[in-house]
Amino acid sequence: MHHGEGPAGGKATGGLFPLEGPVGFKKNDLSEPCWDSGIPRTGSAPHSSLAIDIWAAGVILLSFLSGRFPFFHSINDVDALLELTVLFGVREMRECAALHNRTFQTNIPNMQRESRVRFVKLCKALDPEGYAARDGPDMANAIELLERCLCLDPVERITAEEALRHPFLREVAG
Repeated sequence: MHHGEGPAGGKATGGLFPLEGPVGFKKNDLSEPCWDSGIPRTGSAPHSSLAIDIWAAGVILLSFLSGRFPFFHSINDVDALLELTVLFGVREMRECAALHNRTFQTNIPNMQRESRVRFVKLCKALDPEGYAARDGPDMANAIELLERCLCLDPVERITAEEALRHPFLREVAG
């Protein structure tokens, strides 16, 4: 097998897109490279900031603490909003929408819970054995950092500098 070829002789199998050539290239992808496409990149778009990187770190931490990867698995924006609503509740989703001069409404019966799911309960329910093995001050600090990383308001979300000083990361690094 040549370097860079997968077990299917250089063709990836499965997934949403048929692939040919070296693994990672979409079949018949004639699009321009993204660096020439004019698509704003993180940091260059006026609405983006480093807070999105903290959110991403929070999602990774949530995956570790819950034992679920991928934690979020939405196929479109509507699914993504529903997944977030399950976690944060309707009230926080409305508040988040208002921050961005938008509204949030749902008439889905299972999406009427006003309050958020507590991350400690969620992680304990999804990975009871893992949670029990890690329970204690480190886990409490990890959950507190998770809550700060996954704050829906990017202005209120923990910064990278604050995260590095957070007890969970200080204890792990120390």
